[in-house]
Amino acid sequence: MADAMYTGFGIKLHWGPPPQDTAIGFSERAFNRWQRHLPLGTRMLLYSTSKMGGTKEIHAEVEVTGPFADVQAIHPHNEEHPRMLPIRHVNACRNVKPVCLKRVREILGDPKWPRQGVS
Repeated sequence: MADAMYTGFGIKLHWGPPPQDTAIGFSERAFNRWQRHLPLGTRMLLYSTSKMGGTKEIHAEVEVTGPFADVQAIHPHNEEHPRMLPIRHVNACRNVKPVCLKRVREILGDPKWPRQGVS
């Protein structure tokens, strides 16, 4: 998700296998950067990084269903991503063909995507 190109849609990087929950975690840094740019209805493609058993592919589409404040009581999945944002799965991994890293880079026209610390 790039600040200058915010369109109501973005790619959310996450660790590990596809989340099946109704919330997804953000780091403090990502929360500070994106908290005002993820209104109700924002759609995100979920890209699983290789960290913690991830698959290096886009595997789902989710939609924001509320602000960060609505899920402060939810226990985060890991300490590095304590800020939870409520979501609903629009197209879950079982319903879509994953998009591999090579193809994502081709579509974005960015051979070095994803970049460390950037969603």
